[in-house]
Amino acid sequence: MENPPTLRLLVAEDDKDVSDSLAMCFEILTLTKKITAELEILFAANGEEALEILQDQSRGKIDALLTDLEMPKMNGAKLIAELRKINWQGKITMMSGNKFKAQAALAELGISDIEIHDKPIFLEKLIKIIEKFSETLASPQSPATSAAAVGNA
Repeated sequence: MENPPTLRLLVAEDDKDVSDSLAMCFEILTLTKKITAELEILFAANGEEALEILQDQSRGKIDALLTDLEMPKMNGAKLIAELRKINWQGKITMMSGNKFKAQAALAELGISDIEIHDKPIFLEKLIKIIEKFSETLASPQSPATSAAAVGNA
């Protein structure tokens, strides 16, 4: 029997309660086998830290990013813009407590193709996000970008 692919996901979220809640959800999804991929989750407390992690080749390839909009040092929209500048090929999902504010922040930077999900993100929505991210693992040559919103900004 073949092992399922491993999805390496970076979560950029400054609210420790939201990060802890997401970590618990990821653990539940893994233990209950509600998702097809194995998960390896990394966390960043702000956009600058997330950018450093994504640029650090020694950490290995990160497949996807789940980012909040509102964070100190660098918000999620600016993080996405920086990732576009360096041609990062992973999938992106944005989470926000204010979807309209997130859309406006992205539009201000000329970004219109990011899917945004409202916070809080519940298990069923998280399953869909993870499964969408996992599609990349099956076909690595198809760099796709989507965004989802999780938690409350």
